[in-house]
Amino acid sequence: INFKLSWTTEFANEIVKRNIKIKWSDSANTRVGNRDMYQAMAASGCVKLWYGTETASPRILKEIDKWSNNLPESIHNTLTWSHEAGIWNGVNIIVNFPHETAEEYEMLKNFLGDYYNKGIVNSFSVNWLAIFNPSAMYAHPERHKIKLDRTTPMEPRGNQAAYGWKWEELDSNGNICTTSKEINKRGRYRHANALEYLNIPKENLNTGDMCWIFENDYLFFSLVQLYGHDILKKKEVYHYIISKYNTDKRYSGINRFA
Repeated sequence: INFKLSWTTEFANEIVKRNIKIKWSDSANTRVGNRDMYQAMAASGCVKLWYGTETASPRILKEIDKWSNNLPESIHNTLTWSHEAGIWNGVNIIVNFPHETAEEYEMLKNFLGDYYNKGIVNSFSVNWLAIFNPSAMYAHPERHKIKLDRTTPMEPRGNQAAYGWKWEELDSNGNICTTSKEINKRGRYRHANALEYLNIPKENLNTGDMCWIFENDYLFFSLVQLYGHDILKKKEVYHYIISKYNTDKRYSGINRFA
């Protein structure tokens, strides 16, 4: 939505000017915006924004062409301004990038834990990397020091549509240093534990189920009708649903209607 500051602000102000009573959500980037823009968006009915933050590693962000020198500050300001305006912040996260180190993975977990526990990030979608066509990694795997097999699914028992194409990591000499089997094992572990530092009642609940609950727009907009921009109240309801998910059958299917 916010590809240009002036356009986004004008768009939001025009909704208010025309007295259009709507509640809306969209995807947004963390590079364009200021406090006034988010206030205008909230006034126009914006209740939720999703950001493609992907990872907290500067190295990985540079490799996927998302890095800028002021990016950490920009991400912090964007999420803070949006939160202050009463907008529900969601972040899209990817784990298991090529050559992602344990330290880089820990940076991501700390980012999620810190911003979620402070109430600045409210929703999350966590996936492990899958390489599809078209994408930069599919077109130029050598730039990421990986070997890509464009004929074989990444998951032997899965399909290409779900897991992408098979890839392996290469060392500085061009030799395979991490096999696809090892990468899959690493990806499953990192996906399963990505939310470890979040203060959330997640016992006996996997990452996928929690993500689906938070991605459920039917649930979210129902809560907006009840509680408007009250972020704390909506968070309280989400935590209650999650705490009941495995013990009360009334809540067990709520992740299927995202």
